[in-house]
Amino acid sequence: MIIKKITILCVLWLFQFAATAQLQRLKHIVFKETLGMPNRVINCMAEDANGVIWSASENVLQWFDGNRFHIVPYGNGPHEIPGLLFNQIYSSPENEIWIFYNKGFSVYQPSTNSFKHYMDIIPAMEGEIFLAVAEIKNELLLSSQKSLYYINRVSKKIMRFQTGQGDYYNPLPGYITRNYLYSIKDGSIVLTTMGNNKTHTLQRPDTDIPFNFYYYNNKGLYATDHYISFYDVGSGQLIKKITYPGDKYLQVYRKPSNIIQKDSKTLLALLDDELWEIDMITMSFSKRLVNLVGKNFISTGYYKNALYDKQGNLWVTSNLHGLIKIAGKTQPVQLIGPDDGEGNFVKCFRVNKASNIILTGTYGKGLMIYDTLGNLLKHFPLSPQGEGAIITTIGQLDANNYLALSHADPTSYLINCSNLSLKPLVANDPGFRPGYYSELVETGNNSFFYMAGGGPKKITISNDRLIYGDFPKEELKKVVATGTLKARTSDLTLFTGDPYFMKCLDQTGLKQIGTQVIVKRKNNWLFGTIKGIYEFDSSATLVNTYNVKSGLADEYIYAIVIDNEGNTWCSHNRGLSRIDAEGNIFNIGMEEGLQADEFNYGAAGKTSDGQLFFGGIKGLNAFYPAQLTRIDDIPKLFITHISSNRNILPSDTAFWNISSLKLPFANNQIKIIFSAIGNNPGNYYNYQYKVTGISNEWKNLGHTSEINLALPSGNYILEIAVGHSFNKNIHAQKKIYIEIVPPYYQSWWFIAITIMVLLAIVAFILQIINKNKYRKRLEYIKMQQELETERQRISRDLHDNMGAYTTALLANVEKLRIQRGQNDELVKMKNNADNILNSLRETIWVLNNKEISVADFSDGFKNYCMKALQNFEHISFEAGEIIDNNKIMTAAEAIHVDKILKEAFQNIIKHSNATQIHFTVISNISLQFSLTDNGKGYDIDTKTKGNGLENMRWRAREVGAELTIESSIGRGSNITIKK
Repeated sequence: MIIKKITILCVLWLFQFAATAQLQRLKHIVFKETLGMPNRVINCMAEDANGVIWSASENVLQWFDGNRFHIVPYGNGPHEIPGLLFNQIYSSPENEIWIFYNKGFSVYQPSTNSFKHYMDIIPAMEGEIFLAVAEIKNELLLSSQKSLYYINRVSKKIMRFQTGQGDYYNPLPGYITRNYLYSIKDGSIVLTTMGNNKTHTLQRPDTDIPFNFYYYNNKGLYATDHYISFYDVGSGQLIKKITYPGDKYLQVYRKPSNIIQKDSKTLLALLDDELWEIDMITMSFSKRLVNLVGKNFISTGYYKNALYDKQGNLWVTSNLHGLIKIAGKTQPVQLIGPDDGEGNFVKCFRVNKASNIILTGTYGKGLMIYDTLGNLLKHFPLSPQGEGAIITTIGQLDANNYLALSHADPTSYLINCSNLSLKPLVANDPGFRPGYYSELVETGNNSFFYMAGGGPKKITISNDRLIYGDFPKEELKKVVATGTLKARTSDLTLFTGDPYFMKCLDQTGLKQIGTQVIVKRKNNWLFGTIKGIYEFDSSATLVNTYNVKSGLADEYIYAIVIDNEGNTWCSHNRGLSRIDAEGNIFNIGMEEGLQADEFNYGAAGKTSDGQLFFGGIKGLNAFYPAQLTRIDDIPKLFITHISSNRNILPSDTAFWNISSLKLPFANNQIKIIFSAIGNNPGNYYNYQYKVTGISNEWKNLGHTSEINLALPSGNYILEIAVGHSFNKNIHAQKKIYIEIVPPYYQSWWFIAITIMVLLAIVAFILQIINKNKYRKRLEYIKMQQELETERQRISRDLHDNMGAYTTALLANVEKLRIQRGQNDELVKMKNNADNILNSLRETIWVLNNKEISVADFSDGFKNYCMKALQNFEHISFEAGEIIDNNKIMTAAEAIHVDKILKEAFQNIIKHSNATQIHFTVISNISLQFSLTDNGKGYDIDTKTKGNGLENMRWRAREVGAELTIESSIGRGSNITIKK
């Protein structure tokens, strides 16, 4: 009995393997009106030389730049299309796109981004539907099923035409033969080789059923509603007849809607709602193309047409699902989820390859058990609705048994994967309610570490009961030793028992928010946060930061896994990112086969063979990193629009061919829009640019495909690049040389004229200033001459009159002294007369001299002092001079300083009882005179109001000098004049 069951299981497994061996799982994208595509059925497609996909519905022509669809407006202009009912799009060997419509045809030239319209070259063309059916050398054959027209593909002129040649067929718009044409005559298929008119006749096995006929690799394919017959065209013999897979009968057209060539060995057949590849060597159906969950790309309706682009991607149209792009390569990312794709929000999971089991906990759908091929084995809803169906975490007890916790549910679940059974568990603590971000960490002996709001807890399974209690602090090292801490908390010390982690967290600026996950890589710890990844060494020193600026597609980190090569993989809100040892970042998104762009907290893991798993909102992805990095997708950058702030460039320019721009300064604000044509949509790729002349550093645009520049006048090189992630060493895919012409006020001629005008104005002003200075100088000289004349006159008058009178007075006083003898009154009179004469001499000296040097002034004052002390033998006089700069004093300055010094000198002689007088002169940067004595001194406060001191201060102010008087009783005095 057991052997029989095993045999049955093996047979079932082999049948399942045989059924799935024909499936090729491929990622796909459905384009609808969200990207600007009209909600209409696409009838025909073609690809131009730039990789742009052209498509037409019954009355709309559009082109796809890799990111958005652009509708060609109706009209007769070079950037418009005059057709309303489109029949066919044809890509010629001359890299032109021919569009056939009810009134004729138009030819689009990608190099100029313009159309030329041909509506009158064929008589009565508006009354018939013409389709291109064959290429012959440099001609294109157009058929109306009544006539054939040979059009020169270069001149677009009719070379010749034929009528009454029977019924000519073209199976579908887009199927254009090379150098042959077929027709139906007497129930047979007649192939005519163009050029030599050689014919081959193939007998139809059924003459009353619909069919399509194709000619590939010297084989004729006769396709009906339930079989395809292969003919050897040369002999006309039937080679092989095959039925459709599963004895499928076609219901829509009663024949394949189209069969196109993939390569020299493979064809693709559109069989209602299925896509099948045909091996031309074995003449058999080799594989069915399906989506990542193994289903058809369309769930309703049927396929209408198909096209392989230059990168090997398949574009198909259907009657209900718009335009579908299918990746041309086998997808290395496995998607694990239910067939219907619903309820596949993977909150947590466990993988056991030894038992061939994958266990997932979902949001709202309970537990699901799959085998490692992704086949659903068992589903435990747990509850039909409500939070009881949210599985927050799964822990492994042994090879077959697992513990699952449900959000806010006191009941836990024990899952046995060997017999696919489930047993509820009741906790010893009635208040046990798992949180949404609960995580179980295996610590051995049927025990787990569990982080709750009140701190670390321990969960143990014993006798089918869940024992809930405190976690011993001394065992926290076991948790840290796992190398992965799903720590959605701000208190990392409570979680780990080690202050190292809080010391690191403090440096991120996210202490109040906390981390998402912490993972050890070699000796460093990676902190996954809502602001990217921070890497710390063992001394808690921040060594690396990875964020959007570094190249990450997103910074909200959900999980981190280290692969077997030491690369770091992280999940976030824009897919997955890989960081290698050098810090280079590689991003992948939903377009690369991921379940969605958004993943879930902590849902990540690695198996012993190196396979990585990441859980997200629409399923569980699995892949081997080495296979994923071998994806060959080099996108082509495509410029779709360039404009300035005044729209100096016409909107119909072939922007992709522009390599240089020359704009006036008034139009220096430039907007450039671009896309990327590759295996993925344009908004999947990462864009970057730099402007040489401003900065040599690449700037990361992320997924933004637009640049806005405001450039000063000058020459620049704009470089743009596209890739899967930001790369500082990337090579530019597009260079545009930009010259911003300076405004007129920055041009050389304007600057030269301006300088000349300014120089003329300055010269004129200087001339006026100099004239005024010269005039004032003349006036000043004249005034000085007049003053000099007047001084000389006054000097002579004083000398001749006052001097004579003073000399006579002295003579009379002396005569009286001789006659009457010596007395005090005569002595006073004589002294007064002497003083008058000396003052008169000084006044005359001032009038006769304009200036005097410091050295001469010092010598004069020293002579005065020596003469005055002749009758004072008890007073000694010393003089010191430091004259580094023999300054020149004006006569007025000399008189005022001399009067101050002499007044001070007389006061010392008369009142101080001094025995020593010291005179000092210092002349360098400043000028200073000092007179010091060792007399009895005086109280400055009682002397400040005397006339003598007040006169001395007045004289100092007159010459702009600083007068300082220092004295105290018993300590002599010092007077200083500083200028």
